[in-house]
Amino acid sequence: MKNYPDNIDAKSEVFIRAVYDLGGEATTTEIYEETGIPKNSRDYRFQKLEDMGLITVGKADTGYGRRKAPKVATLTDEGISEVESHPVSDDAHDMYFDHKRDEVLDDLVDRVERLENIVDVLKVRVKTIENWREKLSDTFSV
Repeated sequence: MKNYPDNIDAKSEVFIRAVYDLGGEATTTEIYEETGIPKNSRDYRFQKLEDMGLITVGKADTGYGRRKAPKVATLTDEGISEVESHPVSDDAHDMYFDHKRDEVLDDLVDRVERLENIVDVLKVRVKTIENWREKLSDTFSV
C-alpha cells in the first residue's frame, strides 16, 4: 500500500473516508456528523476533491424541512481506489477518533445529566413517602 498523495491533507482524507464509509455517497450533514469538519472546511474539500477527480458533487433531491437541498459527494472510481489502496494516515486517524471521542463524551454527559434529573425527582418522591409514612404513623399510634 502506498501513502496518500501530498495534496490530500488529513481533513480531506477524513472527508473522503467518511463518504466511503457512508456507502460512497453522503450529504454535507452526514459528512459533518461523521467527521465534525465545519462548513467552510467541508465546502473547500468538496471543491478540492472534485477538482482531483475523487468525488462528484451534486444536490440531494430534497432539503431538510425548509432548508434547500444539501450538496452530495459521490465517490468516483478513482476516489474508491484511493481509499481502498491507502492506509489511514496517523493525522487522519487522530482527527477522526478525536471527533468520535468527543461525540461519545458529549453523549455520556447528556446521559449523566438525565440520570441526575431522575435521581432528583426520586429524592422528592422518597421524601414525600417518608412524610406520609410519618403522618400515618402519628395518626395510628396510640
